[in-house]
Amino acid sequence: MKNKINLYSLDYAPDFKFTDIEGKSYQLSDFRGKWVLLDFWATWCAPCEMEIVNIKKTREMFSKEELVIIGIAWEKDIEKVKQHTKKHKENWITTLDSQDEQNSIRSKYGVSGIPSFFLIDKESKLVNTVSSLRGENMYLEIQKHINKSK
Repeated sequence: MKNKINLYSLDYAPDFKFTDIEGKSYQLSDFRGKWVLLDFWATWCAPCEMEIVNIKKTREMFSKEELVIIGIAWEKDIEKVKQHTKKHKENWITTLDSQDEQNSIRSKYGVSGIPSFFLIDKESKLVNTVSSLRGENMYLEIQKHINKSK
């Protein structure tokens, strides 16, 4: 997968406003001072399903005060997403991405394929994307970045 924009040339990760599937409003910049993992996914995506266990392990390894996980579902149907998160006992923030490509979160991050992951540090700088954050060592890669920042 290739990003359409060079995110590393930006001073900060692109900010965005969103409402989670429970109706709570947020802005990415609300989480400044914490590490943030963005997970772009969909209910129909088999590789996304395979990553759930790795995201759960990552959630277990880091407190919510240290690492915020935001799942960004490429979906239209909020009820389908709610059922999916309940079925998989996902305990992180989940939102639906806009179906309007120009106003979507995925367009701000140049996402053209899923699953896609982005790690953002406490100062809202993008430190890692996609490939090294996938798989069973996801939490180790995140731990490496957190340890470097201490």
